[in-house]
Amino acid sequence: MLRSDLGLGKNEACAALVGQLLSKRPIARVLFIVPNSMQASTVEALTKSGVAGLLLDRYRFRELLDRTPSAKEVWPAGMAIVLSRDQ
Repeated sequence: MLRSDLGLGKNEACAALVGQLLSKRPIARVLFIVPNSMQASTVEALTKSGVAGLLLDRYRFRELLDRTPSAKEVWPAGMAIVLSRDQ
């Protein structure tokens, strides 16, 4: 968890780290839990870093849980999921 003032590049730093992680471990799964107001900017930072990102609301997240027989494979490997903590 990174904490700092607004505008200091937390999203970009996390996206760059996720990009490095996924390049070394392509089957890794990453979950970002962010405030609702930060979802779009988090996905944008991931895209700029070349990371596949998926924006989920609580209904789509529930769909993933219901469709997945194994708790280990809730979302696809090799991408970052962005979920709001406000929902």
